[in-house]
Amino acid sequence: MCAEQKVIYLSVPKAGTHLLRKAIELLTQEKTRWIGLSDVKYFDPVSFLHERERIVGGHLFPELDVVRTRFSEHYKKILLIRDPRDVMVSFMHHLLANLTWSSSPQFNYAMFSMLPPDQMLRATLLFPYEYRNPATTFPYAALWMQDPGVLVCKFEDLVGEEGGGSREKQLDVLRKLNLFLEAKRTEAEVVAVAGQLYGGTWTFRKGQIGAWKEAFNEENLKLFNELMGRSVVELGY
Repeated sequence: MCAEQKVIYLSVPKAGTHLLRKAIELLTQEKTRWIGLSDVKYFDPVSFLHERERIVGGHLFPELDVVRTRFSEHYKKILLIRDPRDVMVSFMHHLLANLTWSSSPQFNYAMFSMLPPDQMLRATLLFPYEYRNPATTFPYAALWMQDPGVLVCKFEDLVGEEGGGSREKQLDVLRKLNLFLEAKRTEAEVVAVAGQLYGGTWTFRKGQIGAWKEAFNEENLKLFNELMGRSVVELGY
């Protein structure tokens, strides 16, 4: 890796972002800089090249696509994706828990929490794009996946057996991260990281694969397909 090249990991929101961050920090033994919602408009990819931190991460909101379009050669890029249907179910629970989503100050959490489950999911699918609906990131994730220099990680692989995945796929993605990040961890150390990974991050709820199959009724699945069904194909689900 050339001296001026940094690492950036970006994700679809509600795709296990903090799980990926935890994996990176455990592998590298480095703290990473987080680009929060309040920072995303002001993050300067050029300035960061001259800052002390080596690794930066955040959600793949449109403003950060500039890393791919203008500064790609300066960054080693990692992308985290998840089945878009599970993303939206996770976002629904995020809203239900009244967790901070600072781009939507006018959202009525109290009214939302009183809705029946199917109406709650419908409201989530119709959440305004200007308030950072996670679906705004789906097209950009598809573009990042077309870049051969991007290491694409799937939530379904990273989450491991405890989240409904497999131990071998979890170890495989950790090995790839270890190599990509030049962390130089031994196989035993990678296995140890896998053992520490699941749960414990601040937005963690259940971390399970395929929750959408129980959450979607026929009407909401039709609405999802109309609004963002294309993303399921583009992201490989």
